[in-house]
Amino acid sequence: MEKKAVPTVTKEQKTVVSDETKSTASRIKFLRSEGFERADIARIMTAFSGKSVSYQWVKNVLDKA
Repeated sequence: MEKKAVPTVTKEQKTVVSDETKSTASRIKFLRSEGFERADIARIMTAFSGKSVSYQWVKNVLDKA
């Protein structure tokens, strides 16, 4: 199975995702409000947040919201 590429994000979205003063959950919720799907959120967070964020983590955060 081939890995999908990280979706394109705007400069503003990248700034929010890489802001370590915000919780990971708040950054996940922000990306969802921007219209990204769970798998894409996990890819974006892993690429730009400095930590590995799994699909399951994203799902748990969004299910509790």
